[in-house]
Amino acid sequence: MCDDSALGRTFHNGRFGTRPLLAALGVGALVVSGGLLPAPAARAAGAVGATVTMPGDVNVASPGFLPVAVLTDDRVDAARIDPASVVLGDGAGPGVGVARDGARPLAVTTDVDRDGRDDLVLHFDKDGLKRAGALTPATTTLTLSGELPDGGSIRGMSTISPELRIEVKFRESWKVRGANDALRSHGRPDTLHRVRAVLETYRSTDVTPLVTSLSADELTGLSAEAAARSGAPAPDLASWYQLTLPADLDPDAVVRELLALPEVEYAYVAADPAPPPSTTPDFTPMQGYLRPAAQGIDADFAHADPRTRGQGIRIVDLEYDWNPFHEDLHLDWSPTSAATRSPGSPRSPTNTAPPSSVNWSPGTTATG
Repeated sequence: MCDDSALGRTFHNGRFGTRPLLAALGVGALVVSGGLLPAPAARAAGAVGATVTMPGDVNVASPGFLPVAVLTDDRVDAARIDPASVVLGDGAGPGVGVARDGARPLAVTTDVDRDGRDDLVLHFDKDGLKRAGALTPATTTLTLSGELPDGGSIRGMSTISPELRIEVKFRESWKVRGANDALRSHGRPDTLHRVRAVLETYRSTDVTPLVTSLSADELTGLSAEAAARSGAPAPDLASWYQLTLPADLDPDAVVRELLALPEVEYAYVAADPAPPPSTTPDFTPMQGYLRPAAQGIDADFAHADPRTRGQGIRIVDLEYDWNPFHEDLHLDWSPTSAATRSPGSPRSPTNTAPPSSVNWSPGTTATG
């Protein structure tokens, strides 16, 4: 979730962060190479210098994507760069192309630096960069190159600082609060000496609450409110922390040692934010099943109260007209194989709409 009024805040899997670039990547329009952009002409001699930015701190242990922004300036209109032509690497080897969602490069146009001009944000697979030798614990610089529609080329570089980030949830009975040297247990007289010993062994450089935009008291209040509204216990969000360690460590070894501590409930390598979703239209008005019977199952009514449960409720749903080419399915399908997918034809005999039509969509979600 990106709050346009506070670009520096992001939310991912329950995490508020303070990385402005990642916040900017959550908005924008997906660029499809060859569709919105003309095919590049022959590469011109000499490359135009481009302004390239990326997260300065890169968690090398987690799989995921490295977002890289090419900023529009007086030299380069970044929104005109063909994403399919862009590669990222160490500047010496061939480099790695932009990650793809099916046939489409994972590329987003958005105003990253808020200067009123669209910039281009590209996502590169970190595992691919590591296999190519471009992303290692010792990497300090990455170089990007690409092509412009007029046949010219761009080239830019940015510095990075590889690190290892691990997320930890301390057991709630310990009521761990504070950060770094001020880390304390408010639930036990223990001074967290075992935790401190592990952190010193692995040369931890930073120990901070995972949620930094709210105080521990505010988080406790949110947990109490959630428990009151749901009628079920809610986790103590203030017990989640993020550890920053040197990139050359074995992440599995660190996680194993943390999990062996009685103060620790969970420990895992921190996940990266997901890339932005594709530009699927909003089909919410077509979701008739949300409406009352006989059109639907009246899910809207059930959603109105968070305490609603499905116990004792049974629903029978008979579907047809499902789309095997839907972005959530990606099935290998042919008319001769339809019988193996569902009883009879995957579409109604009266449906004459082409497979790409939304009229093929009603049963897709139920099938998937």
